[in-house]
Parts: sequence; structure tokens; C-alpha cells
Amino acid sequence: MNEDRSDLATDHLAHNIGHHAVRGGVATLMGQSAKFLVQVITTMILARLLVPGDFGLLAMVMAMTAFLTPFKDLGLSTATLQRGELNHVQISNLFWINTAIGAVLALVLFLTAPLIARFYDQPILLSTIWVFSLTFVVEGPGIQHRAL
Repeated sequence: MNEDRSDLATDHLAHNIGHHAVRGGVATLMGQSAKFLVQVITTMILARLLVPGDFGLLAMVMAMTAFLTPFKDLGLSTATLQRGELNHVQISNLFWINTAIGAVLALVLFLTAPLIARFYDQPILLSTIWVFSLTFVVEGPGIQHRAL
């Protein structure tokens, strides 16, 4: 069975790579700027909707999830971007690896929730951390799709 897929081929991009690189850079810059803007607006809205104590509790949980976020793809999306050719089997394996990494990070956060709640002396953080741990389960499967 031939595993090469024409929809993953990049040969047609090589003739004008400078133009594609600039265009990709601008798109990345705009995307990151939009992401930053959405995060700032979300934080402002949450600060207005929540009482200061609840906002502080949310900030404690966000600090823990922010610590684990850089580990969610272990650089596999970068490897996908840098690889000249990928076949369907490789992409499928990367998808399942990223899904497993997301599940493991969610499990780590879920299991350390009692320690974090005890550290901050805030028992209410337990359920909040458990809910936030699900974000890793949801994000894991999408990492390779975004890279492609």
C-alpha cells in the first residue's frame, strides 16, 4: 500500500519560498497578536465578572496550567513543520502521541490537585483544577492538525 499522500506534498511551495516565508511570518504575527488580544480581553472580562477573591483563585489555577502548557507537544509540532515529507502513518502516530501526552498532562494535573489545593490552603481549588486539567485532554488531539 502506498502511504504517500498528495495532499501532504510541499513540492509546489519550493519555487517561491521567500514569498511564502514572509506570508507565513505575517500570518503568524497576526495570529499571535490576535491570541494575545483575546487573552487580555478575557482577563479583563473575568476581572469585572468575578469578585477579587475568585479572580485570585482562578489565577492560582492558571499558574499551574501555564507551567505544564509548554510540555503539551514536546516539540513534535515543530518537528512536523520542519520535516520535508510526512506520510499518513507518521502523521497518525504523531497524532496519537500528542493525544497521549495531553492525557498524561491532564492526569498529572488531576492527581496533583490535592497538593496544589493544600499548598495554597484553598480546598475549593481542587474541583477547579480538575476541570482545568480537561483542557489538556481537549488540546492534545489538535496539536498535529494545527501543525499541518
